[in-house]
Amino acid sequence: MDITLEFWYLFPISILIATIAMSSGIGGAVFFSPLFMLALQLEPKEAIGAALLTELFGFASGLLAYYRSRLIDFTLAKNLLIFSLPMAVLGSLYADYIPGIALKAIFATGLLFIGYQLFGSWRKEEREKHEMANREEFEKNYERKITDTLGNTYQHTVCNKSMGRLFAAIGGAFVGIGLLMFYTLVPAI
Repeated sequence: MDITLEFWYLFPISILIATIAMSSGIGGAVFFSPLFMLALQLEPKEAIGAALLTELFGFASGLLAYYRSRLIDFTLAKNLLIFSLPMAVLGSLYADYIPGIALKAIFATGLLFIGYQLFGSWRKEEREKHEMANREEFEKNYERKITDTLGNTYQHTVCNKSMGRLFAAIGGAFVGIGLLMFYTLVPAI
């Protein structure tokens, strides 16, 4: 087996991407997909599939840690899975009919939208203004509590269910597109 250092630069970039993904709360596949498209010149379906496979290992360890700590909001997860799973199936069925350039455009638009949403969430004064105006409604309809294994209680607000459902559906479709290409990443036995 020949070992080559042709792609040595991917290791430090991957560490940086994983750090950004974990600290921002955005899945690593969002960051790995463009890397695989631009640096490795993979087709969009293959890049998304490889990125999802890469993300799987970090995501699985995080999921296990959150499950052990009892910090998973299963009600919210079920609410999002209702939208993401059917879209994953549809994405896998229609993946071969979507041209690569269209996938790149859709993915780039999604990245810009996520960037805009992240930027908007950092605008503290705007967020506080909306929170104060809707405090009572949030407390009645959107606030959730989770208690971990140590007895610590965490409170969070689920304030935009429709956007969460939309993201779950779009993410599910991209998972379906990526899953269809996983077979190209596995060597023949």
